Amino acid sequence: MKTFSSKTMNGTNGITIFSLLILVASAAAQQQATTDCAAEIQDEMNRYHTVGGLSLALTVVNAIIRAVNKQRFQENPTTAYTFFFSMGAVKIILGILLFTVFWPGCPAGCSCTQTGSIATYPLIVLFIGFLWMYYGFQFYQLAKEGAIQNAADAKVEGVSMTSGTGVSSVV
Repeated sequence: MKTFSSKTMNGTNGITIFSLLILVASAAAQQQATTDCAAEIQDEMNRYHTVGGLSLALTVVNAIIRAVNKQRFQENPTTAYTFFFSMGAVKIILGILLFTVFWPGCPAGCSCTQTGSIATYPLIVLFIGFLWMYYGFQFYQLAKEGAIQNAADAKVEGVSMTSGTGVSSVV
């Protein structure tokens, strides 16, 4: 068995020890880079899940507001379509952000083996956003029909049934 002493540090044994030190330093740097990559990936995933959680919270808030204001929305469709168009727009923006800005990717200088496995949730968010826009459109149509009916009723009230001429009424 060979032992290394200060006398044998020159020659081939010195190069071997130097190579070994470089290998150890390289492995330590690689381990640090792997740890840094894992931390960066985890940060990206946390941001993605935070925005996803906000989107889910928006869905819950929307469901509560819809349940509480169901009768009010039927009586005043203008309020309903304003609400649904606004909430739908926010939901669609969140879906687009989840697909783009907050989409977790592999950080520069890292090698990642698993990417793209979470595309389902942004699609669901976009679907719900467009569904809310559809609800808003339905209430918009209802408000428009109500406005047409109100205008027709006002026109009928202003016409005399006997003479066919307009009658001004003061209430």
